[in-house]
Amino acid sequence: MEVPQPSAATTWATGKSGSALSFTSNSSVAQVPHSDSLVMDDALTVEAWACPTQITWSHPILEKGATGTDEYGLFAAMSNTGSPPSGPAARVDPYYPGVSSTGSSAVLPTNTWTHVACTFGGGSLKVYVDGVQVAETTGINSIVPSTNPLRFGQNTYFGMYYKGLIDEVRIYSTTLTAAQIQADMNIPALTIHSVGRRDHGENRRHDGLIGRFR
Repeated sequence: MEVPQPSAATTWATGKSGSALSFTSNSSVAQVPHSDSLVMDDALTVEAWACPTQITWSHPILEKGATGTDEYGLFAAMSNTGSPPSGPAARVDPYYPGVSSTGSSAVLPTNTWTHVACTFGGGSLKVYVDGVQVAETTGINSIVPSTNPLRFGQNTYFGMYYKGLIDEVRIYSTTLTAAQIQADMNIPALTIHSVGRRDHGENRRHDGLIGRFR
């Protein structure tokens, strides 16, 4: 089973539970090659514990994308050029109405662990912070598929970089409820699993889990 492969500038450090990926420079990135199980259609949940060391602009936790077209992404912060940073956000690229995003206006604290999640289902994209819904946008149809890799901590196309720690990432092909997200927050992933195939192991928390790492 394959785990995210960090670049030379990305290391493993003590995390929220077990080990976390540590991003300290614009060269820091971890990546998982494209897999059919990472292609989402009309349902998705992404979760992570994030401990950013700085919030200055847009900071991707993870994105399924590489060249400006992202199937889906979870951000510690998102901002337009020249605007102050906002809070956690999510983005999907559906067939209609085009790239759609939503996020919180409350900026994450730095050097503090916060649980961040997004869900997509029923035409709705939602963002959760510490298990509480903080943002939503509706009227979105199914996500456009691609063969792009899954990348952690970096989007060089738009010049977005994450600095800090990322831990306890979970990706589902289903739309979790707030209660299910809260359950994941309180029970750490017990073993390192690959991202990129259906996970049917004994530590699976909810149906649709396709990968996680700690």
